[in-house]
Amino acid sequence: MLEDLPHDHRRPMRRADREMTPKEALELLRRTPNAVMATADGEGRPYGVPVTVAFVEGGWDAEPYSLFYASVIVDGRARMVTDPEEKTAALFALADVCGRERPHEHKRAYIESMADAVEVWAIEPERISGKRRAPKA
Repeated sequence: MLEDLPHDHRRPMRRADREMTPKEALELLRRTPNAVMATADGEGRPYGVPVTVAFVEGGWDAEPYSLFYASVIVDGRARMVTDPEEKTAALFALADVCGRERPHEHKRAYIESMADAVEVWAIEPERISGKRRAPKA
């Protein structure tokens, strides 16, 4: 379960004063529908894909070149979802985020019409970390 993930201390955080606890990072992850999945090929070249952004902008700070933000990084292994029931459940979860105002039957019809044309990938999380820069109270 995500609540039991260890904090990711493999890379020291440059601004440790902005570090979130794993519980805080998980709460932010649960509140935002946006993420970027980043991978690297066999030669180490990175590739990032927006999957709905791990960067939540909260506004600009008066300090030059800075803004308020909160971000979460989940580290884990990706796997293609091939089981039809698991794939359908994942597509419904996405439809609930992206089209929450749509009725269930509309979502079902849409998912059935495009399920064979899309790939669904699941991340098996292994670690979690997060940080933020919030306005001073």
